[in-house]
Amino acid sequence: MDLSEASVNFDQENLYPFLLRIIPFIEAGFGEAEARRVEAFSDAIPHDEEQKVEFQVTYRGVQTLLNFRIFKDDIDAPDVYFKSHPELIQQIRGEFEPFFGELGL
Repeated sequence: MDLSEASVNFDQENLYPFLLRIIPFIEAGFGEAEARRVEAFSDAIPHDEEQKVEFQVTYRGVQTLLNFRIFKDDIDAPDVYFKSHPELIQQIRGEFEPFFGELGL
């Protein structure tokens, strides 16, 4: 299966709250502990570097990857690339506007 990708720029403090929003979409393999791991991973990436972390997850009964590629061109606002099952990526994209709207951005 081909995977899809979505990306967005977060202020570092908004990454974990956003990740909490996508947990309900995933049946297994990505919960609060994994969201904290991604947050800590992102925070530790040096300026001007890119790294990725990957999870094996279950989405709608299908085993798939959930990949986070994080680029830290701004030390306080990483670019986060989500790569996974196309329908999961659609759901993640669907959360961008409401999330940032709630923040007044």
